Order: sequence, then C-alpha cells, then structure tokens
Amino acid sequence: MRGTPRPLRRPTQRVGEYNTKAGLIEPIIAALGWDVHPKPSDDNCDASHSRCAWLAGARARANRHTSGPRVRYIPVSQTERRLTLHDVLGSGRLPAGSRLETDYLGQHHTAELLADGQIRFQDETYGSLSSAGVAVKQAVRGPDIPESVRATDGWSFWRAADAQVGDTVTLKTLRRRVAASHTA
Repeated sequence: MRGTPRPLRRPTQRVGEYNTKAGLIEPIIAALGWDVHPKPSDDNCDASHSRCAWLAGARARANRHTSGPRVRYIPVSQTERRLTLHDVLGSGRLPAGSRLETDYLGQHHTAELLADGQIRFQDETYGSLSSAGVAVKQAVRGPDIPESVRATDGWSFWRAADAQVGDTVTLKTLRRRVAASHTA
C-alpha cells in the first residue's frame, strides 16, 4: 500500500533497558544489523575496522561525562558580590602594580593593575576587569565579536598572584578569600 510508512523495526524486536550511557549504544548498533562486540579491543574486533572504531569512539564519548572529578559550582555570596576591586586592593592580597594574566584561545595575555583600580592592557586603560577582558577578546578575535562572546566576567577571566598565600588564582578566588577574612 502506497503512502503507508514502514516501521523502523519489527514488532518482535525488543530493545533492552540499559542504565549507562554507554549501554545505549549497543541496541542502536544491533538495530542497524551490525555486529556488537563487548569491547573493541577484543580479539574478535579489529580496532582498525570502521564499525569497531566507531563503537570505541561512541563508548568514549558516552563515558566522557561520567568519569573523572566533577567541578562543583560554588555560588557567589552576597558578601563577595559587595566587594569591589578597590576592596581587594585594600586587603593586601593584590597590591597595586600587580600583573594580571589570562589565556584566551591559546594566547597568553598580561595586564597591569593600577593603584586606582583601573587595568592597563596594551597601553590602554580600562575601568573594569570585564572591559579589559573584552579588550583581550577583541585583540584575539577582532572588533566585530558577537555579544555572546563579548560578555566577560572579569573576576573569572583574570588571574593574579595572591600576595599573602603566593599562589596564582583567579580574581574571583581572591575576592572569595577577602570575603572569608571579612566574615571571620
């Protein structure tokens, strides 16, 4: 009969339930009629074979988000949000003249923090961390960048050495440390 859509699979075929992301791959491969091997590295599956290589890549992509340490987002507290760059300068953790650095699209950039809280990047002075971050993005990508790329959280974008601890961290982390010392 013309115009009747053909079913994608026979009604007698059942696709099992799987609990892992990687387990979802095998029924799809089986529905396509390909051989499904337990592991692409087994003797019965040559890794150079395109189906086995695809299956290995699919398993790796499926497990990519489930392995390794998870980065936990810590929300910015109201105390942190109230702190300005002048407050961080006054805390002694970030002295005037400090070197700010960032890596953007594989390029390393530095700027200088001035005593009045402004940032000097490529002989231009910027009134905020965010505007200096936008200048870095424009230096790398050109002046006509979309708004979605232009948006820059300067506190997360720039890194500097903590004068009290000695490690190099984002300015957001420095601000968090200053806020913690204010509440302690």
